[in-house]
Amino acid sequence: MENVAPPTITAVVGKMEALGFVTRETDPSDRRVTRIRITPVGQAELDRARTRRTEWLQAELEALSAEDRALLEAAAAVLTGITEGTAEPTAVAQAEVAS
Repeated sequence: MENVAPPTITAVVGKMEALGFVTRETDPSDRRVTRIRITPVGQAELDRARTRRTEWLQAELEALSAEDRALLEAAAAVLTGITEGTAEPTAVAQAEVAS
């Protein structure tokens, strides 16, 4: 998490701990360090949230026109190339031509 102050993180972890989603464990070799571990309850909630998000996104994508889905597929290919460091200028041009 970028640009998040330590007190904010502490507060968020405290709320997650109160809900039973995580536990805190002091590192025995370095007492300045606290390890945060997800609990079975937290994992179940994370799984439920991911499933809801995936189902929502799937429904939204299915509602798009075939043309819009093709545009997203081309854009995804370009973004993948960028993140993997394999993007070439022709990939961007091809995505624009496809639209």
